[in-house]
Amino acid sequence: MTDRGGDRGADDTGNEYRAVFPAGSPTFGSASSLRSRSGSSTAECRHCRRPVPVDPGYSPWCDRCGWNVQPVRERQKRSLHDRLNRALGPRSAKSLYDEVVRGRRLRPTLTLSSILAFVLASAVHGLTLSFVILAAVVLVGGGLSVLSVVAAAVCLGIAWLLRPRLPRLSEDDRVLSREQLPATFGLLDDIAASLKTRRIDGVVLDARFNAAFTQIGWRRRRIVFIGLPLLAVLEPQERVALLGHEVAHGANGDPRRTFLAGAAIDSLVTWYELLYPDELAPPEEGVVGLAALPANLMLLALAKLAYGTAYLVALLSWRESQRAEYLADHLAATVAGTPATIALFEKLHLTSTYERAVQGLAVNPDKDFVAEFQQRVAVVPDRERERMRRLARLEGARLDATHPPTPDRVGALRQHPPSIQLVTLSHSRSQQIDAELQSFRAAAQQRLADEATDTLYA
Repeated sequence: MTDRGGDRGADDTGNEYRAVFPAGSPTFGSASSLRSRSGSSTAECRHCRRPVPVDPGYSPWCDRCGWNVQPVRERQKRSLHDRLNRALGPRSAKSLYDEVVRGRRLRPTLTLSSILAFVLASAVHGLTLSFVILAAVVLVGGGLSVLSVVAAAVCLGIAWLLRPRLPRLSEDDRVLSREQLPATFGLLDDIAASLKTRRIDGVVLDARFNAAFTQIGWRRRRIVFIGLPLLAVLEPQERVALLGHEVAHGANGDPRRTFLAGAAIDSLVTWYELLYPDELAPPEEGVVGLAALPANLMLLALAKLAYGTAYLVALLSWRESQRAEYLADHLAATVAGTPATIALFEKLHLTSTYERAVQGLAVNPDKDFVAEFQQRVAVVPDRERERMRRLARLEGARLDATHPPTPDRVGALRQHPPSIQLVTLSHSRSQQIDAELQSFRAAAQQRLADEATDTLYA
């Protein structure tokens, strides 16, 4: 479940990867073509030379030595920022996991890092307020002269550019109400009541393999995004776990979701985008472009400062934000049961299957995407599911990750499973949800097909 607008639920789809064959390895398009090559559905491990089973259409891998568990690896040169995230992430994640498992202190509290994040975020908003105050001082001190009015207007203009940015929905996001989705909202209301938190104000449906939570506007309206393909492959209690995790984001005390820190990060990102120059010295402008070089260098420095400050606020909030994710998992297990929540985590590893379905949608946009994805998931072999579990264990934690590693989340739940299950979704009630969502599938699919086509022909 993905962060949206800096205030949304984080990415629970796990670590994304693609199940493809590595360069130079044989590609098996079908079982018959495989047998015609080797006479059996096996391939040879490149490391230990043992025969390994092959499922047509999936990557061969060795369960003895681990060869090809991760078929595609990043080869691009990593920045210092990326290397720091990867180097420090596993150590910090391990420390937090041990603390969570030992102490069970899940709710974020005040720490030195969170206090520093609070101070830094306050300074960001204070900068905006200072320009408003300066405008008032200029008007009071200079009267209504032309110069003072112009200076005050400039100060107010800067304050407007620096103003806090609250998460907003895109133009394509259609918020649905209780009247349109009575069964879905009924389940969300039951979950909210069980968790003793505010009800969800709106639902946005899309065709992504994801779910998310956000609070929008000054009224902090609570919106849940539900990916129809993801919901379609979940059992009833797994659906409760998914929506329980999202609703819990409104009650888990995540510092990055507070107005102060979340709005500060969003504002700093906006400052970065506004300040960052397209080119330092546009060659087509000749001497004029060279003359603009000093100003563009200053803008670049200010943009980097804004970005660095945003990263620092997020970094200082990281530990308590990750702790809040463990709490959201615990609350999801409280409403849905621990087995269903862990089963949900397993389903969230099906990203590669979803990506292949999206590629097919770009070629044939008229097919029923959700139905085809359900069929693809139904035939994913056990061996491929095991590969995805092993891949999740191999993926390291990062300081810029929105969620703890999936194995840590599962481990924390198994160490201290909730003893209750507050919400039970019957099959008949789950079918009612499917029935009311059916009419919205076509629009969600069309939007995804347009995005897939744009990506394919970009």
